Amino acid sequence: MDHSRGAKGFADTSPDFTRVLIIGNGGSGKTWLARRIAERLRYPVGLTKH
Repeated sequence: MDHSRGAKGFADTSPDFTRVLIIGNGGSGKTWLARRIAERLRYPVGLTKH
């Protein structure tokens, strides 16, 4: 397993990395967190609400 660091100290993404699930109460900052993670990892974000 490669533990090298990529964008701003986050581990580099691999082809196996496809999704991140963020769960929380309304107004807890889930969308904010998802966007920050996507920005730092340079990975697209897709938001769904159920």
